[in-house]
Amino acid sequence: MTDFHHTLRTMGLPLLELTESEQQQIIQLIDHQASFFAKVVQQKPDKPRHDLVLGLLTKCHQESLANFQATQATLSRVQSVFEETIGPTQALKFTTTSASDVRGYATLWFMAQGYTGIDFSYANDHANDIATLLAASAVVRENDPSVFRTGLMQAYYAGRQAAASKRQTGSGFLNQLKRLFS
Repeated sequence: MTDFHHTLRTMGLPLLELTESEQQQIIQLIDHQASFFAKVVQQKPDKPRHDLVLGLLTKCHQESLANFQATQATLSRVQSVFEETIGPTQALKFTTTSASDVRGYATLWFMAQGYTGIDFSYANDHANDIATLLAASAVVRENDPSVFRTGLMQAYYAGRQAAASKRQTGSGFLNQLKRLFS
């Protein structure tokens, strides 16, 4: 397990409610960024790992979102051509990684936001924006933005829960140490 994966696990990765395909997508995204994260850690060894994760995931999310938006018109036309030539049922088999990259990185990014204590309203506003963008896409099967927003906010709360658990564990150890020396 890479340092990046380990840090994400600490930040709430096991608490995320993901389908099998979503889990595989997230693992691929983590593996893809692991070596870059290692370089970032080497360059900034004095920074907390969770802050570095938040920064990296912010970058990854922004890049995946920009790619998704840049390719939307083309993907929509391709989807239309598929529907006209092979029919709507077969056209559903057409998939693109840009939408799943946005969902995957956004899920991790929201988890990191929750863990680091980013304000709820900031996270919620971004969740609404991302959910609306994904739901409006012709290549995304789910057209209900509330489904996307709910999933992103669940990731945010998974991060909050992991942070709270870590604080309780840490404070329990400190309390035991204080009792030992008092």
